[in-house]
Amino acid sequence: MLEREGKYAWVLDAKAPTENIDSGKNVEQAYSYAIHKEVRVPFYALCNGRKLIVFHVSAGPPVIDKSLQEIGDIWPMVLDIFGCRSAWPQGIRPGFLPDMGLAMAKAGFAQDDNGEKMYHIVTGLRLGTVAKVEDGLYCVTGIYRGEGPFGEFCATFDFGPHALPKFIAELDSDLQEGVRTVLSRQPYQYAFSQSHPPVMTIVGEIGDATHTNRNESYRPFVAEDFVREPMPENPPPAD
Repeated sequence: MLEREGKYAWVLDAKAPTENIDSGKNVEQAYSYAIHKEVRVPFYALCNGRKLIVFHVSAGPPVIDKSLQEIGDIWPMVLDIFGCRSAWPQGIRPGFLPDMGLAMAKAGFAQDDNGEKMYHIVTGLRLGTVAKVEDGLYCVTGIYRGEGPFGEFCATFDFGPHALPKFIAELDSDLQEGVRTVLSRQPYQYAFSQSHPPVMTIVGEIGDATHTNRNESYRPFVAEDFVREPMPENPPPAD
């Protein structure tokens, strides 16, 4: 049993290198530990000295399945799922990028000297996800890599149903139907490949609302237009 901040957090079952930890009795046994009435943790994991595999009690496929030789590739993810906040460098979640809209608003770029909204052209945005937030509201996120004071940020763009066809039309043809279908039914979210993400220019203004959750605050842009950019031949590594 592993604890986080004084409470049970997850179960780790150590097995011999010859043991199967993908399925079967070993996985079933670890699951039984996780759901025990005196334990009740969301994650159960197995390690046979060759790889680490982690399951969520309410999901089918594993959330982590990685050889120990490659565990460094996803260490921020492991720390994010299982680590205490005190283990986060400077208290910042691993892989966290500050919000671009909030940073620009704090720097005074939401309005001009006359109090009028300023339009922004955000180029080279590597798309992360697009989701239907609620009826009449969609949201696309992406990573922006710039220069100067605004270096690397996560940017969020809200838009209405009228702009959805334009957004989909600017995606590569092999993505359009999949995005359209996912946004029409649960879970209403499409995650783009981060090894070769679509790249767009998005035009919009910084919105008025700042949203806050347990880990961050962010201020979405209100998107007005989308323009597809060529895919880079050698895209930067995913964060």
